Amino acid sequence: MKKLCWMVLPALMGSAQAADLLTIKGLAERLDSDQAPVIIDVRGEGPYLQSHIPSAVMIPYDHIGKHVDLLYDRKKEPMLLYGNTERDARSAADALEEAGFKRVMILVGGFQAWQAAGGALTDPIPATPAPSADRDATTGAPPSTAVED
Repeated sequence: MKKLCWMVLPALMGSAQAADLLTIKGLAERLDSDQAPVIIDVRGEGPYLQSHIPSAVMIPYDHIGKHVDLLYDRKKEPMLLYGNTERDARSAADALEEAGFKRVMILVGGFQAWQAAGGALTDPIPATPAPSADRDATTGAPPSTAVED
């Protein structure tokens, strides 16, 4: 009887969805076809600016629940989430699934696996340069050349 309960209980609790896992090879194949998913980088801003999968948008995993409305117009499209770990992506996937997204996937191995496999990456995004001595710090304009009396 105990064994039967352990088999039935998960089925009864199974109303929660579970995001599919997508392999590195699977993502590469989809990117080369017309089945490319919406790619969401759930890491923070620093890692995203350093490099990310091309066409990925950044929504950190701990903020995705607050920003689901940004994705509603693409709700029926497949969504692929990746982070530093699958756990970060899982947390974001759970938030999307709770909001009614049905086609949510997680990249197996996350960003590091994609990078290790030689997947396409963006170049680092340079930081905004600090104003130089020959520019006004507040406006960025060259210093005034007006002669004072």
